[in-house]
Amino acid sequence: MLKKYSLKKQFILTFSLVLGCSIISVILTACLVTGMLNGKSIKAANYYEKKIYDIEKYINTKNDKLLNLDYEKELNKIIPSEGIRYRVVGLESNKSYGNLDEELYNQVDIVNKINTSDVDKKNNVTKYIPIVTENYQLKGAVILSYRLAVTSDSIPQSLISLITFILLISPFIYIVFFSYLFGKILSKNINDPLSKLKHATENIKENNLDFNIEYPYNNELGEVISSFEEMKNELKNTLNKQWNMEEERKEIISGLSHDLRSPLTIIKGKVEMLLEGSYKNEDRLISYLDSINKSTDRSIELVNDLNLINKLDSSDFNINPTSNNVINFLNQQITNFKDMAESKQIKIKLITENIQKDLEYTFDKNSIIRVMDNIISNAIRHTDLHGEINIKVTLYKSKLYFKISDNGNGFSNDDLKFALNKFYRGDKSRSAKSGNSGLGLYICKAIVEKHNGEINISNNSLGGAQVSFYLKFN
Repeated sequence: MLKKYSLKKQFILTFSLVLGCSIISVILTACLVTGMLNGKSIKAANYYEKKIYDIEKYINTKNDKLLNLDYEKELNKIIPSEGIRYRVVGLESNKSYGNLDEELYNQVDIVNKINTSDVDKKNNVTKYIPIVTENYQLKGAVILSYRLAVTSDSIPQSLISLITFILLISPFIYIVFFSYLFGKILSKNINDPLSKLKHATENIKENNLDFNIEYPYNNELGEVISSFEEMKNELKNTLNKQWNMEEERKEIISGLSHDLRSPLTIIKGKVEMLLEGSYKNEDRLISYLDSINKSTDRSIELVNDLNLINKLDSSDFNINPTSNNVINFLNQQITNFKDMAESKQIKIKLITENIQKDLEYTFDKNSIIRVMDNIISNAIRHTDLHGEINIKVTLYKSKLYFKISDNGNGFSNDDLKFALNKFYRGDKSRSAKSGNSGLGLYICKAIVEKHNGEINISNNSLGGAQVSFYLKFN
């Protein structure tokens, strides 16, 4: 009931409930006692004390006549015998009468206590009323004794005392009872989420992060649990990333050993043949040295690719954007691949939209050159003789879009799914022949993303491959 409120409000409401329920319970108890005693004559604690005034008035009226024993009946009518005991004492005649023990008082004490009242520890009151003559001579005294307590004509005094005691301590009893009851509820409201947190910490200690903590209330404990859940999820993501990084590290080592094996095997084989005497044949020597040189370059290129990947994957890697003329940059890229394209009689066509000759755009030139080199060289490599490669560049909403397509054999279904991953090789035999390490498109993807862009691969309407990406420099 109180779980949805803040802890401060829960404490306030709990205190209010304890106080409110205690007050109501005390009222109900008093009403119940009143109902039980309905019809009984209950006298207040000062009931008999109020009678003293009339008694004292009667005594002052009769004066020393009260010393006559004939007035005993009259006094018995005036003084209620069930609550007040009395004794009339004459100082000269030693006459006395009444229902109060005579031997408890002596004349000296009586004279000294005239017009006074004694109250003992049990609230018993003894009052001394003088008896004087018309000439104001002291002749005696009327001693009245009564008790300041609730009384009843039909209920035993012991029961009256018990009821009075219960009524007096009932507020404390109810406060203790309701404090325990509502305190237990409050304790449960607090302990439930704390128990969940404790169980969660035990799961984390056992390296189990596949759990959820459910607490639907938006209070301080809910905020703590929500923060703990976020911490757990972040820890889980961090561990997953760490695991993925470990898997990638293993994949990189495996891919590196695989890719380095081929050029190193070639180098080792050629060197062994030269050591066996093949160096004596000049043509063969030149051929072997050329093969060793190309294999060495391939090994260096692979190591450079791996170093670049490590840099690109690092969170503190930064590109170096500069302002570049887009048309000049594109023409230079086409010129770089002119010889390679002409060797296969492939035509490279450049198409631009919304790009003026003097348009300047900010990007890391060396990084984008690497992206263009990889995509265009792949297009030339997989395009047949007399083929065509189209490079379309568009400026739209401050983004620079590139679309490079060819009319070659295009991407396979597996290529479309995995070509942007590390060390992916579509046609394994073709990859070995072309020296494809499976890192090229992944590097392109990492560089484009560093430029706040995105890269996609697809097949165009002619069935050839198409690589699209955009750059956005904020």
